Amino acid sequence: MSNEHLKTEIERKFIVMPPAMPSLAETEYINCRSGFIQGIDGENIIRFREEQRIRNTAGNVEHLGKRYFISAKFEDGLVRTKMEVEIDEATFKLHCNSLQSALQKKRYWLPYGDKTIELDVFEGNRLNGLIIAEVKFATTEEAANFAPPIWFGKEVTEDVLYTGRMLSGTQTFTELASGATVL
Repeated sequence: MSNEHLKTEIERKFIVMPPAMPSLAETEYINCRSGFIQGIDGENIIRFREEQRIRNTAGNVEHLGKRYFISAKFEDGLVRTKMEVEIDEATFKLHCNSLQSALQKKRYWLPYGDKTIELDVFEGNRLNGLIIAEVKFATTEEAANFAPPIWFGKEVTEDVLYTGRMLSGTQTFTELASGATVL
């Protein structure tokens, strides 16, 4: 991979309090299916992702096409390096059979001041009910000064249990919520 595919990402993550969050009834979203495999170095995890963009207006659901990506994040926490490249469907399908515990979620984008909240609503038996909000920033100072909306709950930016690679493991949402560690 060339350096053009590497970027620094500054992001804070929060658990969401569903009763207080805004309605998602007519919000555009993507259905995401992500799976993870161990990287060659034995430490980093490679993610394969399928995205199906959906527009939902006045009860009309429009499927806007699929895209496929391979990516890796090299650190955890507030600041990390990310590599992401779009791939074709055939390459994605070639790797689908080797994916560990795929994650299913819907991702919504909600405006909030001069920021956009990426809201991940997890689906499936294991993580059904888990909602995580992510907000990206240009600088660490901007991240530190961010005032989250009242419907954000506990911040989990530095909690590795809430990374995609860990969520794809064996924990359930109930175990995460109770603080149990099942790895």
